[in-house]
Amino acid sequence: MPRKGPAPRRELMPDPVYRSVLVTQITNKVLQRGKRSTAERIVYDALAQIEAKTGTEPIATLKRAVDNV
Repeated sequence: MPRKGPAPRRELMPDPVYRSVLVTQITNKVLQRGKRSTAERIVYDALAQIEAKTGTEPIATLKRAVDNV
């Protein structure tokens, strides 16, 4: 058990494509065994499919979906 106390929380950096912290959080949840590029590809492909099917901005749709949960 460390004597210095708990480590400070790190601030999440927004993703490079959509500049959204929410997309970074989703990518981190998909991440397995340190394969960040694979996780990003999965998330970005899903967002592209959302945009193709609905014709709306994928970040707004993702944010609305997360708020509904």
